[in-house]
Amino acid sequence: MSTSTTPPLTARTSPSPSPPASLLGTPSPVLAALELETPRERHRIKSVLMRAGTSKGLFFNVDDLPRDRDAWRHVLLAAMGSPDPSSRQLDGVGGGVSTASKVAVVSVSDDPEADVDYLFIQVPVDGQALDFSGNCGNIASGVGPYAVDEGLFPVQRIDPHEVTVRIRNVNTNRIIHSTFGVYNGHPMESGTFHLDGVSTTSSPIRLDFIDPAGSMTGHLLPTGNVTDTIQLASGQVLTVSCVDAANPFVFVHRDDLGLDGSESLAEIATSCTATLMEVRARMAVAMGLASSYDSALLVQGTPKIALVGPPCNYTALDGHAVAAGEADVWVRAFSMGKPHPAIQMTGAVCVGAASVVPGSLVHDLVSSSTSDSVVIGHASGAITVRGDCETLHGQPVIKSGSVYRTARRLMEGSVFLVTLPLSSKRLSPNHGRTGAVAQEAALARTLLHTLGFQEEGVPILLPAQDEVRPRLAHVHQLPDAWRRIDTVAAENTRLRDFLRHLASLPPDGAAVALEQWTQGDTTAVGGDVPSLPSRAVNRSASPARRVAEQDFPYQSDVVGERDLAESNTPQEAPATTVAETELIETATQRCAEERHMEMINLAAGKLDFDGVQPDLAIHLLALHWNRQHFGFMVSYRPLFTRDMACAGPYFSKLLLNAIFFSVSKFSNRPEVYDNLLDQGSAGNQFLCRVKELLGDALDQSSIPTIQAMLLLSNSVFALGRQSSAWLYAGVAVQMIFDLGLNYDCSSQVWAGSLSADDFEIRRRIVWSAFIIDKIISLYQGRPVSFDEDRMHVPHRFLDWYEEEELWMPFAFSANKHYPGTAARAVSTFTALCSLSVIMGRIITQIYAERVVSDPPADVLPRLSSSLTRWRASLPPEIQFDVANPPSKTPPPHVLSLHMVFYTLVTLLHRPFVENGHHRRSDPNIVELSWARCEEAARGATTLLSLYRSTFTLARAPYLISYTTFVAATIHVRIAAQRGIQSEAARLLLVCLDGLRENAATNPGVKKMYTTVSGLMERLNVDLPSPSTIEVPAVFPVDAVLSDDALDLEAIISSFGMTMDDLGVYTSVAGDGADPNANAQVQQPQDVLYGFLGLPSV
Repeated sequence: MSTSTTPPLTARTSPSPSPPASLLGTPSPVLAALELETPRERHRIKSVLMRAGTSKGLFFNVDDLPRDRDAWRHVLLAAMGSPDPSSRQLDGVGGGVSTASKVAVVSVSDDPEADVDYLFIQVPVDGQALDFSGNCGNIASGVGPYAVDEGLFPVQRIDPHEVTVRIRNVNTNRIIHSTFGVYNGHPMESGTFHLDGVSTTSSPIRLDFIDPAGSMTGHLLPTGNVTDTIQLASGQVLTVSCVDAANPFVFVHRDDLGLDGSESLAEIATSCTATLMEVRARMAVAMGLASSYDSALLVQGTPKIALVGPPCNYTALDGHAVAAGEADVWVRAFSMGKPHPAIQMTGAVCVGAASVVPGSLVHDLVSSSTSDSVVIGHASGAITVRGDCETLHGQPVIKSGSVYRTARRLMEGSVFLVTLPLSSKRLSPNHGRTGAVAQEAALARTLLHTLGFQEEGVPILLPAQDEVRPRLAHVHQLPDAWRRIDTVAAENTRLRDFLRHLASLPPDGAAVALEQWTQGDTTAVGGDVPSLPSRAVNRSASPARRVAEQDFPYQSDVVGERDLAESNTPQEAPATTVAETELIETATQRCAEERHMEMINLAAGKLDFDGVQPDLAIHLLALHWNRQHFGFMVSYRPLFTRDMACAGPYFSKLLLNAIFFSVSKFSNRPEVYDNLLDQGSAGNQFLCRVKELLGDALDQSSIPTIQAMLLLSNSVFALGRQSSAWLYAGVAVQMIFDLGLNYDCSSQVWAGSLSADDFEIRRRIVWSAFIIDKIISLYQGRPVSFDEDRMHVPHRFLDWYEEEELWMPFAFSANKHYPGTAARAVSTFTALCSLSVIMGRIITQIYAERVVSDPPADVLPRLSSSLTRWRASLPPEIQFDVANPPSKTPPPHVLSLHMVFYTLVTLLHRPFVENGHHRRSDPNIVELSWARCEEAARGATTLLSLYRSTFTLARAPYLISYTTFVAATIHVRIAAQRGIQSEAARLLLVCLDGLRENAATNPGVKKMYTTVSGLMERLNVDLPSPSTIEVPAVFPVDAVLSDDALDLEAIISSFGMTMDDLGVYTSVAGDGADPNANAQVQQPQDVLYGFLGLPSV
């Protein structure tokens, strides 16, 4: 990118004619405009305008766009001239209709099945929300030629020959093969192929949509039905077919809307649009593409909808007559709420796929056709789609769908953006429009930063073609930020020296020294003490003023950044812009400054400990920040300690006492125990104080109350109080919904109503609640309360101070020789957020009672792939290979993250080994699933052994015990066949010792230990004493997966015993349960999901 500036107007020195009399005394409109407006600057972005199929759009190389996809919205809207209330897009290159307001972003692909990646974006003509939801087949026809011309797909400069470019459509994650002719290194555009809807002939481009079924829903028939009946608000009942191939479509018979097929597009639009848009929105919910009718109305791109009917005579848009015999089916498709002038190419593929589904509306219309192709009659003529289809188990399987298009490169160059310069001067305070102009200048400055421009208007240097495009800018990619942090760390050391010096002074002298130091005068206490850190933000200022002082914009395009289903499923995180990098710097530096102020306020006696002795309070808080805090990042230290000194909004005595209660069990201080011999009495005094404060706190939702509820939920669960844990977590989740924290607040930062601190704490707390909800659901077998569909907040965090902070096992007193390491807290928490999304899907799609029609065996490959991609996408700093462990053991929360991963692998695959409705008839599925369980159990136990040898398992988090239990259920079955001297027996012994260590103080862990012991007795696994078995700290890679074949039938049958066989209590479904249910479906005796059962009431 580069910039160009319009030269300023200068005074003319030569005489000029006098103005007409009619203008005498009237200011020049040009000069008046110069007085009112601030000069604007132009910025250019390289692009290509192409006609592709029957659509037209801008094509961009991804390296020419801003690195942050959030910024694309501003670029693309400005380029197209949207929004335009007049629907003409006069101020951009858009054509005023949806078919000429499209964008393709292309890059070299790292997928071995593809040569280039292609992201389609539909730019609205009169709106501002970009639609990333589906593919455009017409635009896809231009991707191959664009890639060749741009050097993304190199070709030989020889005589005419044919090439095939393999394209991965990022929107649907489907492969398209584009085959066309090239000559002299460029795509051939001249030819005799005529495409209806295009006035000229050209060289054909064949597009093969590979495995197009389930492009967005995962199923050819998203509702599970060939046809569905729907009742509209008017009472009218329609029969529709929903098919997903290349793009999801809803097909409606034209007869049901009173059409005969001869109507013009204008007539169809007038009579049918409202009805079809209602049908589209209602079926979007049924197809799983929208959570509600209202949300479906907001995204017009998917699903698409089309009218279908038998062939008939009609007049095409260009005036030529189309006879009934020229087509197999009549189709009128809609695009973005308006009739399409032809048909989407993905629509043609979908019609072709629907034609081979017996019973669908399209199939019934073309069933008389005997060829392997379908001719579709559309508003501009006809198109032929060919399909490669086979039948498997009586059902059609669409291997590919093929269509022919043409494309032409129309223009190449740059699209210009016009923005205010960053250094624009302010107008006179007396000028009537000063406020508006200043506001506009601030917004323009924000926009320019968001687009990636520096203060001088010079664009940020992007990587060259042969450089690796950076991913999410983790801390190691922010050298400027960490140079600041290094400076702050040095000040931190000097500050500690000063505090030690302060402690040596008499009270009066200490008070004088502290007052002098806070005023910046360090002469009275020596030159070695630091000056007060400069405050980057005025705390007394309004939120809008604070944001302005930070000069940090952040805006998120909700449609563009839905990183849950995609981003929350592990994927490459988007790179940060310069603006977001600045916010990370700001938030990280602010955290460092607040850590300074925490010590200063402590020395000044300003911290509110709610009557607890300061030394005890500091001890308990130190335990919390060192151990419990890193588990789920519920608390946010900078704002908690800041407001602790000034009774601010992010501190409450309820939250303080919840922290004290939750960490008391890790303390060796006698004053936190009611009975020193009873571990369960730890922190009871603080719990009583919590209950005393809770009444008033429940009257109004607040962030500190949410944090307190989440901490209490975790703590009382470990004590066996299941109902209390469920209720506390439920209160937290409902308060989150009440405050709307589950919606992204980026726009509020943009508007100035939230600071960066407010922004960060909201993201952290909502994801903490999301994670805890899934874990409790897993333990108790309850439905999740915080469903994925209600999460609208990206898991991208700004404060990275705790990422590189030195972590020492202060709260793990058994280890005195641990050398210390970087905490890696933020990257670990970010990864846990992604993993919790997969955990929720495993719960809802494999275990819980579900409404969706997918058989669990159908979702196994998808969920297994998600886990694999999650692990592969971890930052190098927190990756862990159990076969080659690092020389320095990572912190406990990093080990715990990987143990959760192995637990989810077992939770996903074990049901397919058990008898019951999950088991597939294909023995390969059973064998593969058991192999995955073996591998996961070995990995989890290796981590457990490392955790125990480094930090001990005393008072280990409940999640560690659950991981141990899950692994033990696998080891015991292997040991039953391979004997007590096998590696599986050694692994089982590690698990038993780990459970035994915490069983005395935790009823849930006691039940785990009893269950495994009972299973060992039933399977005749009698382990000798630990002293007779050598247990290595780290186990060999192939210790479990040996060549000795296991009897899978014996393993399968081992799941069929009832809990009564083991003498272990299990709860029943309820008073209305079928007494014969157990006789029909045998439950495994060691249930993993809901192993605690629902608590008694």
